Amino acid sequence: MVVGTFLNMRATKLAIVGCLFMAVSALANETPKDVFAEKERAIAAILQDRNLNDKARREKLIVEMRGSFDYQELARRSLGTNWEQLDAKQRSEFTLVLKELIEHSVLAKVKPVVDFSAEVVSELIKGTQATIASAVSTGSTTEPVRVEFQLTNSRDRGWVVYDMVIDDVSLLTSYRQQFSKIIRAESFESLMGKMNARLQKTRQQLAAAM
Repeated sequence: MVVGTFLNMRATKLAIVGCLFMAVSALANETPKDVFAEKERAIAAILQDRNLNDKARREKLIVEMRGSFDYQELARRSLGTNWEQLDAKQRSEFTLVLKELIEHSVLAKVKPVVDFSAEVVSELIKGTQATIASAVSTGSTTEPVRVEFQLTNSRDRGWVVYDMVIDDVSLLTSYRQQFSKIIRAESFESLMGKMNARLQKTRQQLAAAM
């Protein structure tokens, strides 16, 4: 299932993690770890607020999510050499559909969580690249989920995330494998058709839950 497979692996935790990884960004004078801590507090407050209905909670979360995740970088890397074969319009359309699919897949699974926490356990910065390793817990299991975020330092946006790794499974790698397989066996147009069909279904599911 295009795009949905990775996000369905651990629906509740991934929804929460998804909010975090899309919300992590930093100004040039801040480290990824600093901003991660700020966003963790903001996300936790939204998830723990029982006065919010589902619609209001999703609206608040999407404000935190947007503008901080580098969807174009994920789109470019996930298509690999196929990206170079696309024109500007195709690249833009692919990036927009991928963005909406990820956001809708995350928001469709978000539920109130009283005991949510996320702790940075390590931070590695090498030039314009960084890796944050974190432990995410919801209290539903005895062991937290280890999540790694891959970031790049954008000149105009600061630190932005383009990949996350959960239990040694990379979002970027998972997408690249799915997309490459479909393009190789069929075509880029076929991939876009499958993604748009998935997006339409996800929109309907989210609308029904509102």
